[in-house]
Amino acid sequence: MNNIFVAIDVETTGLSPINNELIEISAIKYEGSKKIDTFSTLIKPKKVIPNEITRFNRNN
Repeated sequence: MNNIFVAIDVETTGLSPINNELIEISAIKYEGSKKIDTFSTLIKPKKVIPNEITRFNRNN
Protein backbone atom coordinates (compact mmCIF):
# COMPACT_ATOMS: atom_id res chain seq x y z
CA MET A 1 0.00 0.00 0.00
CA ASN A 2 1.34 3.46 -0.97
CA ASN A 3 1.57 6.11 1.70
CA ILE A 4 -0.22 9.23 0.36
CA PHE A 5 -0.24 12.43 2.43
CA VAL A 6 -0.47 16.21 2.07
CA ALA A 7 1.89 18.73 3.68
CA ILE A 8 0.23 22.12 4.30
CA ASP A 9 1.90 25.49 4.92
CA VAL A 10 0.26 28.81 5.77
CA GLU A 11 1.67 32.32 5.91
CA THR A 12 0.17 35.02 8.13
CA THR A 13 0.74 38.69 8.91
CA GLY A 14 1.75 37.73 12.46
CA LEU A 15 1.16 35.24 15.27
CA SER A 16 -2.04 36.59 16.82
CA PRO A 17 -5.25 34.82 15.71
CA ILE A 18 -7.18 37.94 16.74
CA ASN A 19 -5.05 40.74 15.24
CA ASN A 20 -3.39 39.04 12.26
CA GLU A 21 -4.58 37.51 9.01
CA LEU A 22 -3.91 34.57 6.75
CA ILE A 23 -2.19 35.66 3.51
CA GLU A 24 -1.16 32.42 1.78
CA ILE A 25 -2.01 28.71 1.77
CA SER A 26 0.17 26.09 0.08
CA ALA A 27 -0.03 22.30 -0.07
CA ILE A 28 2.06 19.50 -1.55
CA LYS A 29 0.63 16.01 -2.08
CA TYR A 30 3.09 13.12 -1.77
CA GLU A 31 2.97 9.44 -2.58
CA GLY A 32 5.76 8.07 -0.44
CA SER A 33 8.63 10.49 -1.04
CA LYS A 34 7.44 11.48 -4.55
CA LYS A 35 5.70 14.84 -5.01
CA ILE A 36 2.55 14.22 -7.08
CA ASP A 37 0.62 17.52 -6.88
CA THR A 38 0.90 21.09 -5.57
CA PHE A 39 -1.45 23.93 -4.68
CA SER A 40 -0.78 27.52 -3.62
CA THR A 41 -2.95 30.61 -3.37
CA LEU A 42 -2.51 34.13 -2.05
CA ILE A 43 -5.22 35.70 0.07
CA LYS A 44 -5.71 39.47 0.08
CA PRO A 45 -5.68 40.71 3.67
CA LYS A 46 -7.97 43.50 4.83
CA LYS A 47 -5.04 45.36 6.42
CA VAL A 48 -1.64 46.45 5.10
CA ILE A 49 1.03 43.75 5.53
CA PRO A 50 3.76 45.05 7.87
CA ASN A 51 7.23 45.45 6.27
CA GLU A 52 8.80 43.12 8.85
CA ILE A 53 6.41 40.31 7.82
CA THR A 54 7.14 40.88 4.11
CA ARG A 55 10.91 40.69 4.78
CA PHE A 56 10.50 37.56 6.94
CA ASN A 57 8.39 35.70 4.34
CA ARG A 58 10.73 36.63 1.47
CA ASN A 59 13.72 35.20 3.33
CA ASN A 60 12.06 31.87 4.20
